[in-house]
Amino acid sequence: MMLRNFHRFIALPRVERRWLRVALFYLPIHRLGVRAAGFRRWHRWLAWDRPARTKSTLGRSGPEASQIALAIERAARRLPGGANCLDRSLTLWWLLHRQGLAADLKFGVRKNEAELEAHAWVEVGGRAINDSEDVSHRYGAFESPILPEALPSGSTAFQKHRASHETDSDPLLLRGEGE
Repeated sequence: MMLRNFHRFIALPRVERRWLRVALFYLPIHRLGVRAAGFRRWHRWLAWDRPARTKSTLGRSGPEASQIALAIERAARRLPGGANCLDRSLTLWWLLHRQGLAADLKFGVRKNEAELEAHAWVEVGGRAINDSEDVSHRYGAFESPILPEALPSGSTAFQKHRASHETDSDPLLLRGEGE
């Protein structure tokens, strides 16, 4: 099995092999960073560590952004314990910004029976690149970026957000109480 995976890896085009290696390296780092520092601090650090110039058009950045997104999905399947949507999307958003590509980290929510589910994805030029095209409709996407620092520290939403990051294996799954 390992030999078969190695042959599949070698058969990939050179640029895809490169992005897969990068994704395998950074995905666990971002997963651990969010768990250790919390999303707020980790995101702030990542946002600080990005280049100022960005390519804003999807036309030039589309194929490269899609290759990076595919590499992250492949890497997530190979990691022990996998990676949730926040880990994958945060890593993708950061890698795109490191390449000088304009990307938006998006969040959305939906109610599914008695649970409130949250989801993260990345958009380039207003188009989701690591999820289906209709993701913003399936999960009521927030119009502007919703980051933990935007929540008042005493609010119920902030407390649920913090608790979900400290206890859940998927920090974006918030359980409603009696809903």
